[in-house]
Amino acid sequence: MRRSQSFGRRLAYCATAGTLAGAILACSLQPGWVPGAVPPTATVGGLGSTTGSPRAIQSGESATGRLTAQSAETFLVKVTEGQALRMEIDVDGDPANVTVGVADSTGKAVTTQSSVSGKRLTVVTDPLSEGDYIITLTNASSDETPYTLAVTTGDPATVGVLPPGATPLAPGATAVASSDPTATPASSGPVGPYASQTACDHPYFPMRPGSTWTYNFVSPEVSTTYTMVVDSVTGDAETAEAKMTMTFESFVFNYTWTCTRAGGIQSYDYAMGGGSGAGMSVANVTGDGYFLLPADQLVTNASWTYSSAGDVSLEIAGTSMTGSNAMSATNTVAGVGGTYDYLGTPLGDVLVILSEQTSSITMNGATVPASETTSTLQFARGVGLVSSATAGSDVSSSSTLASYTIP
Repeated sequence: MRRSQSFGRRLAYCATAGTLAGAILACSLQPGWVPGAVPPTATVGGLGSTTGSPRAIQSGESATGRLTAQSAETFLVKVTEGQALRMEIDVDGDPANVTVGVADSTGKAVTTQSSVSGKRLTVVTDPLSEGDYIITLTNASSDETPYTLAVTTGDPATVGVLPPGATPLAPGATAVASSDPTATPASSGPVGPYASQTACDHPYFPMRPGSTWTYNFVSPEVSTTYTMVVDSVTGDAETAEAKMTMTFESFVFNYTWTCTRAGGIQSYDYAMGGGSGAGMSVANVTGDGYFLLPADQLVTNASWTYSSAGDVSLEIAGTSMTGSNAMSATNTVAGVGGTYDYLGTPLGDVLVILSEQTSSITMNGATVPASETTSTLQFARGVGLVSSATAGSDVSSSSTLASYTIP
C-alpha cells in the first residue's frame, strides 16, 4: 500500500509536467526511492507502454505491430554522422491518431517535419549527429491501430525530404493532419481579432471564469485523464489574476496566474509543476519570464526564457521530505497557423512551441542530477492547449485534448 500511494502521487506530478512544458519535481523520484538517496535514472520507454528497452531497427527494415488504445511502442535506430532519418508509418486507421517522436540517447527531442498522404504518415529529420535515436509511436485514439513502420537513414537531400503531393503538417505536429490538402503552416503571427475579457484571457490560453479543459494523459506507467478549471479571474485588460484548479485522479493542485497585456501570462508555481496538493506544497516561489508572450509577439522563431524556483515539502506514504526545486526553460515558436484535428473537427490557427527545460532538485540534503526534457506544445487560438508531448532521460508523457468549454 505504501508503494501504491507513492506511485500514485508520482503519476499525478508527472501528469502536470507533461502539460506545462516543464520537468516536475516528483517525476525524478522513482517508485521505491529511499529519501536522501539519489534515484536511479529511468530508461526512456514508450509512452503508455511498460518501461523497457526499445526494439532495434536498422535502415531499410520494416516493423509491424498493433498499438492498443492510448499506448505506444519505441524503436532504436543507429544514425551515422550527417545522415537524416526518415520514418514512413502505414496505419490501418486514421494517421492523425498516431504521434511520432524522435529523441537522441539522452532523451532530448529532435525536431521533425511530417506529412500525410492517404493512410501513410511520413516523418523526416534534418541531418543528425552520429548516435542512437529513439523513435516513439503513440496511439492517441480509443481504438487499436495496426501499423507498419519503415525506417531509412541516408543523404538529407533525399531521405530528409517529404514526399511531393503529401499534406504537410505544422512543425512538431506529427499527429495532426490538415483538413485542407493545400494548407501549409504560416510563418507569421496570428491573424484575425480576438476579444479578450481580461489580460488573462489570452487568445491561445483563454482563461475565463469557468473555462475547462480535460486531457487524455499517457506515460510509461499509466493512461488516464485530468482536468483544468479556471475558478475565478479578477482584473482588467491591462492586469489580471486567474485562479486555476487541476484535478488528476484523486489529487488536486491549485495555481495562481498573473497576467499583463504588455508582458503575457505567467505562473511560477505552475512552471514548477507544484502549487499545493497531493501531499506537496511549494513556498517562497520566485521566477522570471512568461509562460506565453502576448499573441502579437508569438511569431515563428520567436524565443524567450522562463524560470522558477522555490522550497518544496513532500508527504509521501507517511514520509516527510523537504528541499528545493528550480527549473528553467527556453521556448521557441516552431510555427503559427497550422491546423489540429480535434475529434474529427479541424481547429485552425495552431501555435506550436518547442520548450527545452532543465530542472534541478535537492531533497533531504541530497542533490539529484539535473533533468533535461524537451516538450512540444500545441495551442489552438480560442481553445487553449490541445496537445503536449514531453521526453527526457527521466520522464516521458503526452496529453491530448479530450473536451473543453470556453464560456
